Amino acid sequence: MKPEICNGIDDNCDGVVDENCPAGLTWDTAAAQPNLGASPGGSPFSDLCNNDEVLTGVKVAISNWVDSVQAVCSEIWLNADDSVSPWQYSIQIGNPRDLPAHPGGSTSPHQDLPCPDNQMIVGLKISQQDAAVASGTTTSTAAVVPKIWVLCATPVLALDATPPGVHWKGWTEIGPATGAAAGNGATFPFDGLVNPNVVVGLQGMAGQWIDQVGVAASGLSVTFTPPN
Repeated sequence: MKPEICNGIDDNCDGVVDENCPAGLTWDTAAAQPNLGASPGGSPFSDLCNNDEVLTGVKVAISNWVDSVQAVCSEIWLNADDSVSPWQYSIQIGNPRDLPAHPGGSTSPHQDLPCPDNQMIVGLKISQQDAAVASGTTTSTAAVVPKIWVLCATPVLALDATPPGVHWKGWTEIGPATGAAAGNGATFPFDGLVNPNVVVGLQGMAGQWIDQVGVAASGLSVTFTPPN
């Protein structure tokens, strides 16, 4: 009996094509990471990508500081190169779509933070500082977020890992999107995920502006064609 190889043919004639060959990708359970930022204001928001997507960008409305954030999710899939035998598999990312903005309705200029082609977000960084904030006839000091960055990396198919899944290599810092009130007295909270986790959602606290912002993380597992 011929051994089964990944070539689109039922080599061993058992009625199953490409058994035990890579068939697709699936999320593990998404878990919320701690938010970045110390401002106590705003209301919570949380957006998750679909379970065949990862976060690939953040659209930012920004004036004096970060007024609004909006997640961009993109499909991630297993690509099979059938020009060779056995087939060779790789990871592809595309078809981006926008999730809702938080808070909605901002008219501030945009400074968007998209990952390069076929990269995905694996971390987030902000700057935070105290600023004078006017409300009616009074002025108070509040913690604000005047800068935001995303960290992007290239996905790599790791079929030899236990369990098999998607890892990533390196990372590229995209940004910052910078508000006009950004000063030198800022701190820089940072959340870089541990490989192989990736970002699958955006969350935080939003009121008149972004008080806190964070991500949801997940691993990506490989599914296989089951044997007969």
